[in-house]
Amino acid sequence: MHRSNVVVAGLFLACGVVLLQLGCAPAPVRVVSVNLADMGLTSAAPDWEAQRTLLLDLIRSERPDILALQNVGGAQLTDLQPRMGEYAAVAVGADDGSSAGDMTPILYRRSRFTRVDEGAFWLSEQPRRPGTIGWDAAEARVATWIQLRPLDAPQTDLRVVNVRFDPQGEVARRESARLVRRFADALGGQALLVTGAFSCPPAGEPLRILREDRGDSSELRDALDTPRPSRAQPWYVQAADAGAEPRGRTPVAILINRGLRRAPAAASTDTTAGPSSSAAPPLSSDADARSPSNTAAARSRRAPEPPMPTTPPGVTRVDLLLKPSTFVLAP
Repeated sequence: MHRSNVVVAGLFLACGVVLLQLGCAPAPVRVVSVNLADMGLTSAAPDWEAQRTLLLDLIRSERPDILALQNVGGAQLTDLQPRMGEYAAVAVGADDGSSAGDMTPILYRRSRFTRVDEGAFWLSEQPRRPGTIGWDAAEARVATWIQLRPLDAPQTDLRVVNVRFDPQGEVARRESARLVRRFADALGGQALLVTGAFSCPPAGEPLRILREDRGDSSELRDALDTPRPSRAQPWYVQAADAGAEPRGRTPVAILINRGLRRAPAAASTDTTAGPSSSAAPPLSSDADARSPSNTAAARSRRAPEPPMPTTPPGVTRVDLLLKPSTFVLAP
């Protein structure tokens, strides 16, 4: 399958912590979005093992409750899942609605959420038909969505949509944004996160369409104050060899509707702080995944994992409000 050379060989990370609206404050929900390097759709890709290790280390460091991945193949997801502990995944392949083609998986911690509903739609003129290639796109693209109910806030549902827009097709990116916006419009003011790799600059047309203010509760806005491109503060992360030219740029973005609101707090791009002190979710190492003794009882007897390194540079954090509660991005 043709793979675009516009995707950066690296990880594009956006992370946040969400508190859902209740009379009493539920536990924070951390959302992390990662665009994996463009290394093909099989787990045998030359750099996949190193990339997988980097991703698992990142998960240990960020400790997400919801993890959105882009640029993932079925074999990669199959390889990851035994190492993902208590995370459950929702994903379909763009080529067939099953396991073939590009995926946009959403993973969540089963100890935090009940899955209420799930689905997918294709970024094409026939969004309900698996495998359809839209407009001038190079290949089929799919949007994955999930409706989650926090166990500690059962009267408040959260919906997450995860996308990867086609980097080749200008028309496809524009029309894909309109499809996602229609999905958001249908929800009204119900809490919604849109995560993804939008394959455009932060001020590009697809993101402008998504952010368009129509004066209603479906308006989407940035959860992160994404840095604008500059020499001093790039808005992409390159994990290739030092001195190599970046092959492409993708903004780090999480969008929210009015069910989640921003707080008047200063944004920070500091990534030198250590990881959160919250308890880490169970996560298997590569060795654990291969070991027959990797049982729940054995994991519970293990000493806690030491903190992993801080996240890659270029991560922007901001405080948000969800009515009386607080939506706080990573410390």
